[in-house]
Amino acid sequence: MLRLALITFLCFWITTGIAQLSNKQNAQIDSLKQVVESAIHDSSIVNAYIEWDNIIYISDPELDLELNKKIIEICNENLANKLSVKSNGFFQKIIAGSYNNIGIIYMDQGNYEQALEYYDKNLKICQEIGDKSGMASSYNNIGIIYHEQGNYEQALAYYQKILKIYLEIADNLELADKKGMANALGNIAIIYLDQGNYEQALEYDDKSLKIYQEISYKRGMAISYNNIGFIYAKQGNYGQALEHYDKSLKIREEIGDKRGMASSLHNIGLIYKDQGNYTKALDLGKKSLALAQEVGAVEEIKLASELLYDVCKKTGQPAQALEMYEIYIEMRDSIINEENTRALIQQEYKYKYEKEQAVVDAKHQEEMNLSAEREKRQQLISYGTGAGLVLVLVFAFLIFNRFKLTKKQKEVIQQKNKHITESINYARRIQEASLTSTEYLDKVLDDYFIFYQPRDIVSGDFYWVYKIGEDKVMVAICDCTGHGVPGAFMSMISTSLLNEIVIENSIIEVDQVLINMRNRIIKALKQNKDKAEALDGLDMTLILIDKSRQTLHFASAGHTLYIARNGSVLENKGDPYPVGFFFGREKPFSSKEIALQKGDVVYMTSDGYIEQFGGKDDKMFGYEKFKKLIAGCKDQPMEEQRKQFYRTFNNWKGGSRQIDDICVMGVRI
Repeated sequence: MLRLALITFLCFWITTGIAQLSNKQNAQIDSLKQVVESAIHDSSIVNAYIEWDNIIYISDPELDLELNKKIIEICNENLANKLSVKSNGFFQKIIAGSYNNIGIIYMDQGNYEQALEYYDKNLKICQEIGDKSGMASSYNNIGIIYHEQGNYEQALAYYQKILKIYLEIADNLELADKKGMANALGNIAIIYLDQGNYEQALEYDDKSLKIYQEISYKRGMAISYNNIGFIYAKQGNYGQALEHYDKSLKIREEIGDKRGMASSLHNIGLIYKDQGNYTKALDLGKKSLALAQEVGAVEEIKLASELLYDVCKKTGQPAQALEMYEIYIEMRDSIINEENTRALIQQEYKYKYEKEQAVVDAKHQEEMNLSAEREKRQQLISYGTGAGLVLVLVFAFLIFNRFKLTKKQKEVIQQKNKHITESINYARRIQEASLTSTEYLDKVLDDYFIFYQPRDIVSGDFYWVYKIGEDKVMVAICDCTGHGVPGAFMSMISTSLLNEIVIENSIIEVDQVLINMRNRIIKALKQNKDKAEALDGLDMTLILIDKSRQTLHFASAGHTLYIARNGSVLENKGDPYPVGFFFGREKPFSSKEIALQKGDVVYMTSDGYIEQFGGKDDKMFGYEKFKKLIAGCKDQPMEEQRKQFYRTFNNWKGGSRQIDDICVMGVRI
């Protein structure tokens, strides 16, 4: 059976562990406690807490939670003291890591609401400090929660955000980032497998495997081979399944992964059982069970004993079958027994005693350190006074010269910044000129509003409108890769391509416009599967309103179209891939024809509004609040709606930084 373990990221400290702490680990913890009690600098204390947490996070979730909250408390105290930019960045990154770890703790407990709250906090900090790898980690963990809840569409959207981030920073990918990309591809494969889409599952597992092979990460290669084998087994292709299971087993034997070996042997044994080769199945099941028992892997013991029970029953071995069935039931229904409870209580009392003793020892040590520090300080004062008088004169001379040099450098930098800002402002005027003018919009649209608010001076979001014939109007809302100057470049390219495709070439089928856009972007930017770093492209909503037929044709890449009708808000989701290169996945875009009613209001938006952090809990605005906002203002005049969207956004954002460009458009039919 496939171990469909969704891979969860620990942002900043990734370790492996076992439930029981060794003597060596206990000694390490004692040493770290000494550091916590005696260290002068908070950075040393925080690092000690992190190392301590790395040792115990598997065996003691309660202490894991306590340590991470303590880390956050210390870091926040330091951030309140207005430290240097470098120190601020250090403590912010540590806080983000602890938020992520607390989210994992709550997720393991099944408390998804609390887990999402802490993942959101982690994501916000990572966005503020520009930590792309941390953002990918948050998206992965949020995706896992949606996956566990069976919300495959949302999970898939978050996993694809991970790939988009990694491809944006492809030139600077580190080993951990490449592992993260492979993990995301593997998680996408699991979604497709859960949906019964074996072809897509194989495609993404194969991509994951290739990255693991590229970085020579053997544990990941073994997982991918095992997963591919499982898919082939589900399809009844036992030859391919055995081939991939064997590859997985050999790697796990090579790296000494006994738990993985037990899993691979069980999977191979299942195939031989299904083929009626009970002798081989029995032999493999016994080997799997022995390895699983050796390392105390409860899940693998359960699976191996279940296989052996089935084989023994089919081969007329009732005594052995009963023995295996009892093991299977014991593992399946295993709970913490009285002996384990007693051991946990003893461990808790032992921990409390050691903690109290450590406090006493640390207090004594602190008193000795203070006494020694006072004597040392008196000596330093005596020696330093004489030397200081000499140094003051030397430094005064050096500082004066340095001041003159710094002043000159500052003037040069200010002048350069002025030129850069002037250039970007000029670029903004060019970009604004490329947007559809208000005069033209007023002519072709009966009643509409646009809320357009770039994050920086120039924007990666834009809107585009064109009248076709007497009764048709095409409207696009586009969100290009990146924001600021890079996003603005992509928006200019995309605007030009829309004009060329629709106006010059007269292509007005919305799905064909998106397909042509994708092909021309790939060609213009020289994107191909050998240069997967070129993920530049855009998400967009494209609609064609036919006033005479009262219909709307809709196609979208990564966006959702909302229609307010009577007392409800209808959602129409687009295709979950961008206009541009996406792992060579050049699937056709789909289109929908929607019958309109008089009084309908059509809403289109980029993702910047929905993903803005704010509110009293500093969370993302989210899709549900966006729908409620539409429902609450749909009957108002369009200009009032624009003001309502503006007020709601800025009230929600509060003092937080705007994280992305904003483009929302509403059209009343």
